[in-house]
Amino acid sequence: MGPWVILLFLATPVLLTARLVNLLADPEASWSRSIYHAVRRYVRALRSYDPTLPVGRPIQQIALDVRRLGRQVRHPDDGRSAARLTALLRSYDAVLGEACAALGYPQLLGVLPPGPELDHERERVEHLLSRAGLVLEETP
Repeated sequence: MGPWVILLFLATPVLLTARLVNLLADPEASWSRSIYHAVRRYVRALRSYDPTLPVGRPIQQIALDVRRLGRQVRHPDDGRSAARLTALLRSYDAVLGEACAALGYPQLLGVLPPGPELDHERERVEHLLSRAGLVLEETP
């Protein structure tokens, strides 16, 4: 290889970076402003990341939703449509999955299709969360 090929190989990343900076600095291009602001937000988020802070909602709020939706699932009204019951079960499964994620337990509620296997997994997760100390039913 000649020295020109090596020089071109070394200069290409520098030239591409300079061109990208030039494009981003163009105040007339609206897409460059949006890219610039997206990169700034990303860098700001990386700087403010604290691994000691919890991710997601507090377990107390999740538990309230588990109890509220669980009560509706266990005591259905007669006037609910099949679509409403399906949506209610999906919401209940989602909040059970959120509780499992907060406590570090594996679950398959979002993976299994509706049917007996999903019902069995829901019961298993309820039992697991109950054993972990999450109160699933309100005591009168």
